[in-house]
Amino acid sequence: MPFARSESGIEIRGNANRWWQLAAGKYHRSRHPSEGAVLVMKGYETNRRGHVAVVKRIIDERTIIVDHANWGNDGRIYRQAPIRDLSPKNDWSEVQVWYTPNKAWGRRVYKAKGFIQPTSAVASAERGRSETLSGGLY
Repeated sequence: MPFARSESGIEIRGNANRWWQLAAGKYHRSRHPSEGAVLVMKGYETNRRGHVAVVKRIIDERTIIVDHANWGNDGRIYRQAPIRDLSPKNDWSEVQVWYTPNKAWGRRVYKAKGFIQPTSAVASAERGRSETLSGGLY
């Protein structure tokens, strides 16, 4: 997670499986990608693990390019890795990750929680508007 934190500027610490909850009330969270946002994925077959990746570029409504670290538990940094949305509603709730060493799409489909935006603006679902915390409006 130090990699995602340093690449995105999002000041969240702790296991990737907790980033989504820790961002609540501090950062805007959404179901759609934007450059610089952090994609938060659930672990495969367990909630004890998770993964975060920094969006570098949006290719189209179903494909993004990310930088991420430790994919496959190997400690390596992977740059310019594609991730595609496979969700039926195009809401990025199910994703497939390009596995760089094999130069192929991974076989697994991962559940995703969404994207944490690297701004201090926080969505207020109850009021349907954005609030700005100290640190400025983006």
